[in-house]
Amino acid sequence: MTKERRSRVAIIRRGTAACCVLAVAFFGQPQPSTQTRRIEALGPPALASCEIGGAEPHAFRIALAPGDFLRVAVTQRGVDVAVAILGPDGRPRGTVNNVGGAYEREFAAVIADQGGDHVIEIRPVRPDLPRGMCSVEVLARRLATAADRRHVEADTAFQQASTLRVQGSADGRRRALPEFERALEGYRDVGDRVRTGETLNRMGLTLNELDRFDDALGRFGEALRVFESLDDAQWRGVILNNIGLAHHLRGDLREARDFYERSLPFRDAVADLTGKGFGLHNLGAVLMQLGDYAAAVDHLDQALAIRRAEGDRLNEGNSLNILGGVLGRMGDVTRAIDGYTLAIERFREEKALQGEARSLALLGQLQVDLGDYQRGLSSLQRSLTINRTLQNRRVIADALVGLGDIEAARGAHDQAAAHYTEAL
Repeated sequence: MTKERRSRVAIIRRGTAACCVLAVAFFGQPQPSTQTRRIEALGPPALASCEIGGAEPHAFRIALAPGDFLRVAVTQRGVDVAVAILGPDGRPRGTVNNVGGAYEREFAAVIADQGGDHVIEIRPVRPDLPRGMCSVEVLARRLATAADRRHVEADTAFQQASTLRVQGSADGRRRALPEFERALEGYRDVGDRVRTGETLNRMGLTLNELDRFDDALGRFGEALRVFESLDDAQWRGVILNNIGLAHHLRGDLREARDFYERSLPFRDAVADLTGKGFGLHNLGAVLMQLGDYAAAVDHLDQALAIRRAEGDRLNEGNSLNILGGVLGRMGDVTRAIDGYTLAIERFREEKALQGEARSLALLGQLQVDLGDYQRGLSSLQRSLTINRTLQNRRVIADALVGLGDIEAARGAHDQAAAHYTEAL
C-alpha cells in the first residue's frame, strides 16, 4: 500500500503518547481530590461507580497492610481516564496501565511497602471533553503471593513496553517487543487470560507499525482466540477491527472490508460508540479505495456523527479528510473543499500539526487538479512549512517531489528543478 493510502487508515491504538504524558503530569504531584469515597474492606469484588468529567478527580480509599497486594480495574464509559495508586505519603505506587480508550478498562496494581490508606485516584485525560461514567472494581486484595509478585513483574514489563512503543520511533517499537514478550510470559504463568489477550493485541499493533503484517496477523489471531474463549464481545470487536487494519495496510482491501464489517456488531453489542466510530471510519476508507463511493460517504457520515456527538475534534478531522477524498472522486468539489477546510480548523483547535499539514496537502492537491494553481501551491507550501517544523524528512521529500511535478507541468522548470534537487 502507498504511504498516501496508509495515512488514511485510522488505527485503534489503545492509548497514545499524549495520554501517557498527561498521566505523568496529573500524578507526579498529587493534589487533594474533590471527592473521596471509601471502598469497604469486603474483599473482591468491591465495586464503586462515579460520573466524571472536567478537571475534577475522584479518589477511592482503601486500607492496606505492609505486603498486601491490591489490583483494581477501572471501567470507562464515554470518558478516557488516567489512574494512579497513591501510598499513605501521597506518592505514586505500583504499576498503572493508563493506555485504554474511552470505552475500555485501565488496570493498576501495588504491593504495599507500608501500611495505611492507599488512594485510587482517577482523572479525565481530556478535561475539555464531555462527562462520562467509570467504575472501580477491586480484583484482588490479599497478602501478596508469589503469583501476585509475578503478576506485578508482568505489569511492569507491559508498562515499559508501552512507554517504548509510544515514543513513535522504529527503534522504540523494536525494543518494545521483547518487553511485551516478557509481559505475555508472565500473564500466561499466572493464568490471566484477559491481560494475555490485551498483550497479544498490543504486540500486533506494534508489528503493524513496523510493517510486519504477517506477524501482526498471527498475534491478532491468537488474541482473537483468547477473547472468543472468554466470550468477550468488546474485545472481539477491537481485535476484528485490528485484523482488518493489518489487511488494509498490506493492501488486502476486500479482506480488510470483511473484518471491519464483522467488528461492528460487537461494537453495537456493548454500546461502544467510540470504537464504532473508528470502525465506520476505517470501513469508509477501504470502501473509497474499492471504488464504492456512495457506501464510503454513508459510513463516513455515520463516523462523523459519532465523533461530533462525543466532541472528538481530532478524529472528526481525520474523517473529514477521508470524506473529502471520496467527494473529490465523485466530483462534489465544493463539499470536498469545505470538508478539508473544516478539517484544518479542527486540527488547529487541537494543535495537531501533522493532521493540519495532511489536510492542507489534500486541499492543495485538489485545488491544483481544478486548475487553481495559486491557491493550490499556497496550500501545499503551508503544508510543507509545517512538515519542516515537524522535521519529517520523508514527508518533506515527497512533498517537494509533488511540488516539482506541479511546477514542471506549468512549465516553471527552474522552480521544479529546485524542488527536485532539495528532495534528493
